[in-house]
Amino acid sequence: SFGVSAVTTDNVVAQCLAHGLRVRFFGDEAWGELFPSLLDANTSRPFPSLNVRDLHGVDRGVRSSLFPMLEDGDNDWDVAIAHYLGVDHVGHIHGVHSDAMKSKLEEMDDDLRRIFSHFVRMAQPGGSLEGGLLLVLGDHGQTDGGDHGGGTPPEVDAALFA
Repeated sequence: SFGVSAVTTDNVVAQCLAHGLRVRFFGDEAWGELFPSLLDANTSRPFPSLNVRDLHGVDRGVRSSLFPMLEDGDNDWDVAIAHYLGVDHVGHIHGVHSDAMKSKLEEMDDDLRRIFSHFVRMAQPGGSLEGGLLLVLGDHGQTDGGDHGGGTPPEVDAALFA
């Protein structure tokens, strides 16, 4: 996003921070503009995101930060936000029905399987996330040509899995 302003209305991020939850963030650097108090050098890893031709950089950055945290049993967090960006960029460059999108979605499926596996282990009785909640969501949809920002159903419909 270009020139976004800080979110000043009530929101989940603000509520988490206000209630003392330890939030980790990995992904699109625009979150720093949206939620300036979220990005702490010790707990956040924002990655450059404006190059729409970079189909993998943010995703690799998220992966290289998120999985070590999950695999090492790092318990110094309550909320983890991982904002992958490759699907969005592939849609813009190649379209939503392209071979590149199929490949990117398979990559995301692999990551989601890994995340889910770690979450199930950590959410077991006695685990560091006992009784935890995993949300997987999209922030917007895309037209067949990869555009978004309008009000058509393909642009505004997004998935939410809990």
